[in-house]
Amino acid sequence: MISLLVALSSSLPAPSLAQAENPCQNTDTVLPAEDTRRLTLEQFGVALSIPANYRAILRNDGSVQVVDPGTYNLIRCQIQGGDLLGRGFSELVIRQVDAAAEDSLETVVRDAVYAEAPGPRPSSCISPYPLQGQQGYLVQTPTGRHAEFWLHPPNTSTITVLETSCDCQGMVDRLIEVLETTELLAASASP
Repeated sequence: MISLLVALSSSLPAPSLAQAENPCQNTDTVLPAEDTRRLTLEQFGVALSIPANYRAILRNDGSVQVVDPGTYNLIRCQIQGGDLLGRGFSELVIRQVDAAAEDSLETVVRDAVYAEAPGPRPSSCISPYPLQGQQGYLVQTPTGRHAEFWLHPPNTSTITVLETSCDCQGMVDRLIEVLETTELLAASASP
């Protein structure tokens, strides 16, 4: 009888064990799609075009992060406790900065950039850069791995910062590409 049960059990398929999905699969950087979509961010006073396959994530601090699908999966991987395998990521972040009404935009930018580095002033390059006739400032780091654009959109009480960062070179060029498709929202659309 026992030999019959052993013989029968060996001919039955073994039950499959549930396998947890690896949250760290498909984390390679994904190239931007040729098609774009408009991302309107009224709270920041801007709208921009992003690749159709990119994701916009509202973060807990109120900023918005725009990432490619691979980087999105990498963020999921990190949240779920997965092994990041040493990969960095590229992102565009749109955030707000409060400023005193009496401070010029240039003063706010310089104070923010230089306050972040203790000791002597960092060798970041701050240069004027207009967006649709509105004066803004482009900030680039010597490494080329981080760049920011600071703007005080009309009829808003805050400053909007668009920043790109990556563990790669060329973030200023990437940010300028973003700015070329960025529009200031009409005053009536701003909060």
